[in-house]
Amino acid sequence: MLEHENEIVLDRSYPSPFFAETQFSFSIELPASVQLRIYNSMGEEVRKLVDVQCEPGRYFVPWDGKNECGLALPNGIFIYRLTVDGIVRQRLCQKISMPTNIPMIKQISTKRPQAHSVHQKQA
Repeated sequence: MLEHENEIVLDRSYPSPFFAETQFSFSIELPASVQLRIYNSMGEEVRKLVDVQCEPGRYFVPWDGKNECGLALPNGIFIYRLTVDGIVRQRLCQKISMPTNIPMIKQISTKRPQAHSVHQKQA
C-alpha cells in the first residue's frame, strides 16, 4: 500500500488535443492496485483502460478515443483518472476532429532544372 501521494505521477496525455489516439503515462514507486478510467465532461465513465495490480515503474497506456463498445466518442474534453490504492490523480485531455478544410499541399519537385548552355556569339 502506498503511504505517500508523491509516490504517484500522472503525466499529461500526448498529444492533447488529439485526433485519433492519445497516450497516458504514469509512474508508481511501490506495487499497487491501479485503475485508469476515462470520463466525459458530464462525469460519466466512458472507458476503463486499466484495472490491474502493477509493479513499480513507468507505464504508457494508449487510448483510441472510443468507448467500451468500440464506438468513437464525440469531440470534447475528457477526464482521465488514475486511482492507485485509493489515491486519485486526474487530468484533462481534448479530442478534436481532423480539420477537413485544409487545402492539399502540392508536392514540390526536388529535381533541379536541366542547365542550358549559353553560347556567346563570336564578334
